[in-house]
Amino acid sequence: MSTVRRAGTASAAILTGLTLMLGLVRAAAPQWIALAGLDVWSLPNDRAALRAAMAESSRLRDEAEELRSSIEAAERVTAELVVGSLSLAEATVVIQPLLRNRPGFPSEGICASVPTFRRAVARYLVDRVRRVLQDNPSELACVLPRLETAYHAME
Repeated sequence: MSTVRRAGTASAAILTGLTLMLGLVRAAAPQWIALAGLDVWSLPNDRAALRAAMAESSRLRDEAEELRSSIEAAERVTAELVVGSLSLAEATVVIQPLLRNRPGFPSEGICASVPTFRRAVARYLVDRVRRVLQDNPSELACVLPRLETAYHAME
């Protein structure tokens, strides 16, 4: 019976000693404790930081999905502009709501150089067509004048 009592006493003494040592090391070198991952006192803060990071990750994932969807729509509309199945005015109406919510678009330089957001969207579409057809100069020469004329006719 005394052997069990001595083992329990020794275990309690070792645990108490380790706890005191950890407390002293934390007081003397808090950076080392944090780097070693032994800072159990900051667990509530760490959990709050993890929740915030997870929420931010979810927000960024949603934003990336919205951006991907917007880019796909712009690609479809650009293809329709090239073949002429959609006018520049119609394409602008389709794409305008997507670009209004696109991160960074309203603040891009294109918006600063034109008088209205509608014209900025139209200029964006004309520039997209120009980039898509840059390797096909003959088709670009046919399509671009039609779009530029439509752009300058916009109010």
